[in-house]
Amino acid sequence: MRFPTHAAAAGLFALALAKAGIVSVTAHGYLLFALFGSILPDIDNHNSKIGRKLPGFSRVAEFLLGHRGLYHSLLGCAVTLFLFFLVFRAFSISGTNCYLAAIAIGFLSHLVMDTLTTKGIHWFRPFYKLWIRGPFDTGSWVDTAFTISFLILIGAVAKGMGFSVLKLV
Repeated sequence: MRFPTHAAAAGLFALALAKAGIVSVTAHGYLLFALFGSILPDIDNHNSKIGRKLPGFSRVAEFLLGHRGLYHSLLGCAVTLFLFFLVFRAFSISGTNCYLAAIAIGFLSHLVMDTLTTKGIHWFRPFYKLWIRGPFDTGSWVDTAFTISFLILIGAVAKGMGFSVLKLV
């Protein structure tokens, strides 16, 4: 999937989990961290949004891990969360649990969406090379339809949470 789809999916999942009470939003920036988490898996692609911002790191990650390799797995998510945990603790950042939950939601939503593509991912790499893939092509009209649907649903969930996204006359 493309960046807008990943961002919209992360936003929707983060809002829905907060509304359902599954995630306790205790810090400002919750949605920003979820959006950030949604682009992290593509650090292993030098042509991605985040890869173009960190070209040296991205090219090394792509060379060592391959795009949709180890970093597009549950282990990649766990390692990422652990590294952010260490950074948050080292700098005594308050709201650590909230931010880690948001990054996890974004990261995992990215993996879910990439699973739906024809390229798919290996969720359990390197332990088990089960390749799970779906029927949709990245950049297809379905990708765009997901983005639009997620944005509409974000509006509905936000309205249900008391946010006035659109005022209809």
